[in-house]
Amino acid sequence: MGADERIFEKLHFPAQYAIKYIPWLHPQPGESIRHYAERMASKITDEDPVLVGVSFGGMMSVEISKFRKVRKVVLLSSIKNKSEKPLYFRVAASLKLNKIIHVRPYRFLEPIENYNLGITSDEERALARNFRKNWDPQYIDWAIDTVIHWQNEFTPESLVHIHGTKDHIFPLRYIGKALKVEGAGHMMVMSHAEEVSRLLNETLQSA
Repeated sequence: MGADERIFEKLHFPAQYAIKYIPWLHPQPGESIRHYAERMASKITDEDPVLVGVSFGGMMSVEISKFRKVRKVVLLSSIKNKSEKPLYFRVAASLKLNKIIHVRPYRFLEPIENYNLGITSDEERALARNFRKNWDPQYIDWAIDTVIHWQNEFTPESLVHIHGTKDHIFPLRYIGKALKVEGAGHMMVMSHAEEVSRLLNETLQSA
């Protein structure tokens, strides 16, 4: 969705941590995920960071951890490697459906998209609509193509995965080891912020 730091606004982080958000960059033509991750990582100034990423941000965190020393990687509503990609991602990739049908912010599709995202409140609907309103089509096309073709087999040793049991984007049945948030969908960072914050804080304290 090209979400920004507002996706984290309901989470509570331990006071001793300095929270810094890395904005999505405009992709270069034909850019690989490795090169994009290197550009994202150039914004990290801490020598031993903890990376926390939601959805595609989690995948990007895994990519960064391949070449950058990190203390811990925390995935929220994301996947660790290619084996956790749902079947429909693989079908879309093999048939190149994303090249035929481009995802755009059509208003009539919002109810379906909101259901898949697990959006449950007017606040979440309004935020999702704002994200769509500010979409960068080139970024969206690049990101979707990159996600469905992600072939990563590397999993950082320090990785912690927090995942909702009702996630429709990355269904739990495909997910390996993870801390589960019962009844939570893909937008659990907002809809189940208290439980996600508790698990996140326990993870950060152990780091």
